Order: sequence, then structure tokens, then C-alpha cells
Amino acid sequence: MAYRYRNSGAGNFAETDRIVFLSRHPGTIREILTMEFKHGNRIPSKEELIETPGYHEIERKILPMMREEASDVDE
Repeated sequence: MAYRYRNSGAGNFAETDRIVFLSRHPGTIREILTMEFKHGNRIPSKEELIETPGYHEIERKILPMMREEASDVDE
């Protein structure tokens, strides 16, 4: 399960600088992902965020982790 780290304001994904990815085990942080491609800037919309160079690399890291955590539940 992934939780967002709020850096300010409403805390939507476009404002987030880090993603804390938790494992399915309570209280266990699997990985903290820093969205360095944002350079500390707020991106006003999800559409602009998706188009930002570097976004897809973070997505490619998150999706396999989500699948792995979900497959562990099935076992």
C-alpha cells in the first residue's frame, strides 16, 4: 500500500515530493521514493505531472512493487 507524504497544502500527488511505500506488514516501510524530477516545484495538474520527464520512471518502480505486495497476499 502506498501512502503520500504531504509537503504542504492539500497534499495531492502533484504537490508530493516523496512517496512512502509500505509493505503489507503493518508499519513496515518498503521504500521511500523521492520524485527528484520535480525539483521541489508544485505541478498544478495530474496531466502536467504525467507529462513531466521522470514521472514514468517512478511509475515503473511503483507498479511492480504493488503487484509483488498483492501477490504475497494471494499465497
